[in-house]
Amino acid sequence: MMRAARAGCTVVEHGGLATPEALKVLADRGVYFDPNIGLVTQNYLENRARFDGIGNYNAEGFASMEKALGSKDEMFTAALKTPGLKMVMGTDAVAGGHGQNMREVLERVKSGQPAADAITSLTSISAESMGLGKEIGTIAPGFAADLVAVTGNPLTDIAALRRVAFVMKALNHPFFLDVQAGAEEAAKGLGLQVVTQAAEREIDVEKQLQIIENLLQTGIKALCVTPSGSREIASAIASRWIST
Repeated sequence: MMRAARAGCTVVEHGGLATPEALKVLADRGVYFDPNIGLVTQNYLENRARFDGIGNYNAEGFASMEKALGSKDEMFTAALKTPGLKMVMGTDAVAGGHGQNMREVLERVKSGQPAADAITSLTSISAESMGLGKEIGTIAPGFAADLVAVTGNPLTDIAALRRVAFVMKALNHPFFLDVQAGAEEAAKGLGLQVVTQAAEREIDVEKQLQIIENLLQTGIKALCVTPSGSREIASAIASRWIST
């Protein structure tokens, strides 16, 4: 790890065997650190029968995994105490581990990391490590609208992160992007400005109608409406404006 840091690497993965000396070098050089303490090794051991006999997945290999798992708490405690160490969230999820990624977060909090720090590792710090710190990982104007809502408060119950109630990907559906691009190209030729707005929830017809109402009040000359619930909103638009 120290050689990797000194060679200019920006992220170190699989840090389960890191020493305090290595952690300090990573911190001093601004290298992002991913300890992998909550899923990958546990998954191999839990699914030993499925991996046993493949390559070095044998008695010796599994014994080495168990030994490494036994030392993870000492390593992670040292990582938490290392000033300036930037920890990202990764799992190295392999066969059997997919869909269980939040186990890594739960294990980190169980091992002493504050919930808020674990969530930051999962979001903004991980985005920074990939050179995307100004695009994703933060809820702020100008960032992609990637949101995950959960049932409960993860700051007091980190297990809430496994109770996902809503997922929103940035509004980048190809159909809507094509519509927007076409409108902008046409407006450019006419010397007009295009204003693009969307409801927080695509199924919220009343919110979509309110957006239209607000735009009409600004004196806008034309509207291109591409609603999600076309059937529901079409009749509402007709009854509210077209008839008048």
